[in-house]
Amino acid sequence: MGAAIKVATDEAIEEFNDEGNTVRDPHVKALHYRIEHAETVMYESPKPLRHEEAGFTVQLEDSRAVIEMKDHHPSRESAREAVEGFLSAWELKSALESGQDSLQFTYERADMIDRNPEPGVVVLYAEAAQVAIQGGDVSFRMNLTSFPPPPTDMAVDADVEFLFAIYQMFRQGTRTLSDAAYLSLTVLERRFRGAKDTRKAAAQHFGIDKNVLINIGKLTGEKGGLTARKAKGIENKYTAAESQFLQSAMTTIIRRASEVAYDPGANKIKITLADLPQI
Repeated sequence: MGAAIKVATDEAIEEFNDEGNTVRDPHVKALHYRIEHAETVMYESPKPLRHEEAGFTVQLEDSRAVIEMKDHHPSRESAREAVEGFLSAWELKSALESGQDSLQFTYERADMIDRNPEPGVVVLYAEAAQVAIQGGDVSFRMNLTSFPPPPTDMAVDADVEFLFAIYQMFRQGTRTLSDAAYLSLTVLERRFRGAKDTRKAAAQHFGIDKNVLINIGKLTGEKGGLTARKAKGIENKYTAAESQFLQSAMTTIIRRASEVAYDPGANKIKITLADLPQI
């Protein structure tokens, strides 16, 4: 009688146990993701990209991303937890640099093996059906010939995630510029509410000149026209330069917050008014 055949898929452990077998040493060999992006972005035959991290290797090719695990993970949940912080930082970096959602990773499946299988059992891999995504006619505004490079000094924590969500809502028109920029400022300051000078403490922690934060607070408190936060700003519309300053300040804050999340103790070059559009 030939060897029994077991199929390793995302539900490998559950399926094996349902059949009355025991997976003695489950191991995630690889994770598979689908690469997605905004309809305003189109990739034109990008070259494959391979990137090495300490615990895994990422291979991007066509519309797929395969993460080969170097470290041992007994479950797909453990493996995903190990890689998806890095993938989130990659998505954030590409969005900030391109102004578009140019790289998004959607989880599809995990390849699993039993490193100590039962005698006479051969483990094979089951390929999940690939989902074809088709859209309507779109006027693409950005053509990319290569994948965005991976991050080297960025991480995504709860504050960074919230800051980026605020910025995305502004881009989508569900938050005004005044509201989004001021809320971004308060996210930086909220952990220092007990300090004698909250704004100064936030500026020092994030390596941002206090005058940058002062200008954000002043503009969002005193100007804005019909989208002003306060009544005194209704008659004072933003100039084009002031609008550009606030938008650039938001993306700069997101980037710096992600750098601090990656390494809170690292010395950062201070962000000053000279790094932002002049007002």
